[in-house]
Amino acid sequence: MARNLKPVANRFENKKRGTMRKPLSFKQLVTEIGRGKLARSYFLYGSEVDLQDQLIEKISQKFLGRLEREVNYFVRYASDTPVETLSHLIQSGGLFSQRKVIVYRDYEQAKNPKTNYLNHFLATLHPEVVFIVTSREEQPRGKKFKPLLEHSVQVQLRPLSPEDLAGFIRSELARRGKRLVPGALEVLLEYTGNYLHHVKGALDQLCNAFPDLDELGRNEIGQVVGDYALHTVFEYTDRLLSRQPDRAYALLHQLLEKGENPQGIMFWLLRHLTTLWKIRGYLQSGERQDETIRRALNLYPRQYQRYKQQALQWKSATLRQAVLILKQGDLAFKTNQTPSDILLDLITSKLVNLQ
Repeated sequence: MARNLKPVANRFENKKRGTMRKPLSFKQLVTEIGRGKLARSYFLYGSEVDLQDQLIEKISQKFLGRLEREVNYFVRYASDTPVETLSHLIQSGGLFSQRKVIVYRDYEQAKNPKTNYLNHFLATLHPEVVFIVTSREEQPRGKKFKPLLEHSVQVQLRPLSPEDLAGFIRSELARRGKRLVPGALEVLLEYTGNYLHHVKGALDQLCNAFPDLDELGRNEIGQVVGDYALHTVFEYTDRLLSRQPDRAYALLHQLLEKGENPQGIMFWLLRHLTTLWKIRGYLQSGERQDETIRRALNLYPRQYQRYKQQALQWKSATLRQAVLILKQGDLAFKTNQTPSDILLDLITSKLVNLQ
């Protein structure tokens, strides 16, 4: 079936160059793929990386089929591969056919990409190629992203709603013959946050550690669920507030030693302090309904209370300065050659001195 599919150049293209089409959701693109409607290029962005991976798999399987998926599927990382070198992949023929799926991951980490080249590359893609670009940016803006926003099908991938995530956890555990006791779901999500990648990892840990248990509770979760980035970032922020820089440094270095991507750590820190700042903003605007704020920020009740507790310990002006420091640090990771552990230490020192 994949042999008869071709990406349609103008299926999703804008009627007028320079205008940008409204992003699709995960479900909308899955529907299009199921109908066999494929585009030449996709831009998958947002913090829910697991959903990016699911879409990449669906697109490549639909376009290439199982056999060609093994040999004509290529992945490159923007941090290591300049955009102008991608044409080499296009020019070299694939096995069995000219069809290829090329995935260009983590575009936000590209250092000074040649946007003129990318613009031409996207506008003249070979008809036997599907090109997929991913980014963890939640709201990509600026010259760097303009070619992708103009030429590619945009798909915005946000974390699942609390209701959908709870449903996923229950169904996944039921598939393995297990269930959570009342109250355990909130404890699990306090450790993992609401990202599928972390949730799936925690569920694997639990099921592997307790194969004979039908019910999983707080004790089991506390025993085996590791220190995910979200949990560590809460502790890190506590250390900043209590002016314990050595402990704050140690927490970030533990994440690095466990193999956490430095860019991922920066993402979690920036997201965390931005959430605190938003909560302060809601409260200062006169909003006193916790449920209204919680739903607006898409947080679980237990998570929200912990965020709120920390938010109230910061001054709004200080939080704003902290967010600016992290944004500058995020830019430094993308453009600077300084080792990541030193950059994280410098950022921590600046944040501690704000208190």
